[in-house]
Amino acid sequence: MELSTGPERNEAERFPTPPQGEDFATLYRHLLNLKPLLTGWTFQEASETQRAGVTFGIKDNFSGQLLFTGDEFVVDMFAGKCPMDPAALRIMLRHKAWWRWMTRGVTADDGVWIFLNVRHSKAHSLDDLTIILSSGIEMAWKQRAELDVWWSRAKRATTKTQA
Repeated sequence: MELSTGPERNEAERFPTPPQGEDFATLYRHLLNLKPLLTGWTFQEASETQRAGVTFGIKDNFSGQLLFTGDEFVVDMFAGKCPMDPAALRIMLRHKAWWRWMTRGVTADDGVWIFLNVRHSKAHSLDDLTIILSSGIEMAWKQRAELDVWWSRAKRATTKTQA
């Protein structure tokens, strides 16, 4: 989910207007509210499993994805990676409000990728989408700080066992 945000990309390339359609217009309206926090977005074409979608970059090397599927929307927000430490995983994967923490795959340095995930009925929550996304971004930033602490502990423990 990398979005190039270097000087070679201008504002219109980083923040393009959406394809035609009501779902894309709704996504775009909420993204504009969050634009100060974002580095760019890329709209995804509708498919058999999704009506509309967008991948977005968040400042400080975070990213997220928002999909409209049937009568709900699904948000995945990348939060970082966590060491394979049972205590760290237990803390990192605790539920926070309407968000669920999830792991996806093992990293090269024996960690796991941590994502925030939420599913909502569009009929009940679409007006709150900006609030839902901004709270997810805030939680991802906080989670990144916690993950940094766990990685430094894991590195210190490795250094002690090697000494």
